[in-house]
Amino acid sequence: MVNSPSGFHSRQILYTANSEDSNRLPKIKAWIDANNAGDPLIPFSVALEERLSTMTPEDKKEAEKEAAPSALGKITHAGYSSLEVSISVVVHRCGLSSTYAIVN
Repeated sequence: MVNSPSGFHSRQILYTANSEDSNRLPKIKAWIDANNAGDPLIPFSVALEERLSTMTPEDKKEAEKEAAPSALGKITHAGYSSLEVSISVVVHRCGLSSTYAIVN
């Protein structure tokens, strides 16, 4: 939990870790529990996300049936939830130099 200097509010930290380095995940989780108990850790595969990002929607659905699904939706949802943002519409835009979301 990150506390502001004034101590009036606090926010969770959302931790993400590359699951391909699986022998370090327990150490990361133990550190989070010791230093910021209750904050979430979402492991995800960088290689899988990169592969899925280049696929057509049909190929992506087929690949997610065979392997683990993309974790980006879970990460996005957890991030907005930790900020306590009510989401009715989210539009993601990706470009060569930036990625951002428009929230209504």
